[in-house]
Amino acid sequence: MGKTGSEIQAPPFPRGLDEHTLEVARFACAYADHVPRSGIDRDIALAGSLLHDIGKTLGFKSAGPGFSSTPEYSLIGHITPGLAQLSAYRGALPLECHLNLVHIIQSHHGPNGEILPHTAEAWAVHCADLASAQLRMAGDDVQKCSPGEMAKKGMRTGVPVYRFRE
Repeated sequence: MGKTGSEIQAPPFPRGLDEHTLEVARFACAYADHVPRSGIDRDIALAGSLLHDIGKTLGFKSAGPGFSSTPEYSLIGHITPGLAQLSAYRGALPLECHLNLVHIIQSHHGPNGEILPHTAEAWAVHCADLASAQLRMAGDDVQKCSPGEMAKKGMRTGVPVYRFRE
């Protein structure tokens, strides 16, 4: 199941979505480059990484120093709007490419989404998205600790975190 409106967190700062998208692209390309048995098509994984959250571009509006979600985003999320945006290019892409990109957008939440990834590229984007999000949350939690301090429950991860050094 997707997140409900009360669980949705807007990017904490301007360019947060851009940074996340580039991280996902770097991770997915690294999987393609360093896991040769996977058969990942690097170009499709890269394109899918750059498009996986495209629906979020319409889902937030400026609100003071940060952002808030639009009613549309709270009601339908970002997958459906992302698929709608991609559908405008259906005739411009080979059918196989278009379907692979649609599948990547639709399945990038993995077991927490509507459908599981079925292609190597979709799995690469899902794993990359998860890694980026989890590492960002852990990093945010660790930065709130002083060196040598442990927090019993990080605010973003919800699990214990420890900071070794400055």
